[in-house]
Amino acid sequence: VRALAGRAVLQILRTLYGPSWSESMRVVYVGDDDTDEDAFRMLVGLGVTFRVGTLVRSTAATRRLRDPESVRRLLEYIAAQPNRFNPRQSPETTGLARPPSIAGQLKTFHLR
Repeated sequence: VRALAGRAVLQILRTLYGPSWSESMRVVYVGDDDTDEDAFRMLVGLGVTFRVGTLVRSTAATRRLRDPESVRRLLEYIAAQPNRFNPRQSPETTGLARPPSIAGQLKTFHLR
């Protein structure tokens, strides 16, 4: 099952948004255990990934969140900024050739 998680995520994105989904949107993926590591690896360069938990262990996720409360705050932050994180906003609408880097936009999010 672990090896299939990353492929499943990509298949779901292709099914929902079409084969060129990565040209118009970025992904935020949050996971809390080893079964999420494959998805973290598959999504490199396609969005930002978060490993939840305080255990110090190696992860392919691009960032870490301390606990479920931190996940809630992250989701509230994203929801409060609909224009910055709108997956339906096309490059034609924004005038951008590619969507802005979600990782860069989330650098302003800090754990409290």
